[in-house]
Amino acid sequence: MDPCHLEAYIYGFWFLVLFQYVPATSGGSFIRIIQPQWPIWSSARDTRSRAIVNAARLSLGSEPDGLARGVYVDLAVVIIRTMPRKKLPRRSRGLYSPLQLAGKSLQWFFENFLVDHPALEPSFIRVVALMAPVLVELKLGAPRHAPDLPTYYNELSGLIQDAERQAEKQALALYASWRFRFQQYGFSIAGAGEDFSVCRTTRSWANKDLPQRLNGLAGDFEKDDDDDDEEQPNPPPNPNSSSAAQSKQEKARNTLIDSYTLVAPSYIDARREEIDQLCDDAEDEDDEESEDRDDVHASGVPRSDFTRIDEARRAAEDALRMRARAQRLHQDFDAKVEVLKNEIRAGRSGPRVQRSMAEAEQQLANHLANYREAVASCRTAMTDLVSILKPTQNDTLRPFSEADINLYHRFTFAASDSRSFYETRTPEDFFSGQENTVWSGVLHLGTQLAEDYLRYIEGQVRQWELEEIQRRSHVYFPSYDTQ
Repeated sequence: MDPCHLEAYIYGFWFLVLFQYVPATSGGSFIRIIQPQWPIWSSARDTRSRAIVNAARLSLGSEPDGLARGVYVDLAVVIIRTMPRKKLPRRSRGLYSPLQLAGKSLQWFFENFLVDHPALEPSFIRVVALMAPVLVELKLGAPRHAPDLPTYYNELSGLIQDAERQAEKQALALYASWRFRFQQYGFSIAGAGEDFSVCRTTRSWANKDLPQRLNGLAGDFEKDDDDDDEEQPNPPPNPNSSSAAQSKQEKARNTLIDSYTLVAPSYIDARREEIDQLCDDAEDEDDEESEDRDDVHASGVPRSDFTRIDEARRAAEDALRMRARAQRLHQDFDAKVEVLKNEIRAGRSGPRVQRSMAEAEQQLANHLANYREAVASCRTAMTDLVSILKPTQNDTLRPFSEADINLYHRFTFAASDSRSFYETRTPEDFFSGQENTVWSGVLHLGTQLAEDYLRYIEGQVRQWELEEIQRRSHVYFPSYDTQ
């Protein structure tokens, strides 16, 4: 099994990630919850009918949100906003003397009263609003055994982009709901396995974007939820990988799935030794390949290939720089020609202008030819690098290095040669200001920069908690005895 391809495992994994940064509290209020499949908006069909709870397919399907209609976020950090009830229900008055609550703050109620009387919480307070500082949309991880760099890059970038698009719709639905009317901003995380990007959304951003999309809100979201379960199939097997060891692994894996799934426990118990052997066969590499060899690096790359790879990498980097330079020169002269055209349109078409125009057009044609040549050279250099750059075989490493993925990313974005696939800015720089942001570059869990971003977001959530505690301290219970 490859857990990074099982979305159910990703939920639990990211649940722990979010809890990892929660500060330990001693005697203080802990008021957030981390909720999987958090409903921001539900279809009117669900609110009118409760038949969905009896759908047998809920327990048989592999997707927890297979029948969901509306907007459900994979994970959300949520703060519940409460107020004392203005009038106490008659059935609750005999459970505890309301006289002892009169004039007490809502914060006192949570810190002192509920410790001794937790069952009375619904009787004395009501939920008036919700706030979701963090929304997390998760997709399957990129294929660990991708055959080459382009396949890995395209899968990973596609997964991240899909998550980003869905996360933006979720944020729009949040700001469009009365339940979140007090929320002015929030953070969205778009994850694919252990890789993710982040952004900050604001209420003002939603105000600009919502009018064009509100009419189709329900239909768009319901379609996305229906399609989400099928949008990430496992990548097709690599036809070039047909070694004996891999065939043995595939046979063992298929046997485990076909013969030992949905069978009687007694059948499994009687064949434990066979199952253990199949598990070994499914995971073990061929003995010759697993031996320590001086001519093979720990990553699985032959040391003899290092020189060729380094040379191809340098050639690709040089080609990218040449392409960027040729593109800038072409754009500069294109702008110059446009200025001369404007002068001619304005009636300034003397001999000097005509001569300058002819020279500029010739230079523009030359630069265009140079740019096309640089593009072709860049494509050749990148093709050469990709052909010899194989994924690492060490399971503790990523298939391709961050530097190589960034290099290929720059190749795919000719108009922005300096653009990086992975984020390089600090969270303080990225989140500077108060407005909404674009999506960050990709971050990888476990790296120092990813830690910094998650800790920054945790600090913001903690600030929300402190503000809510402060609000509760100035909200007081009425004198129920006079009602």
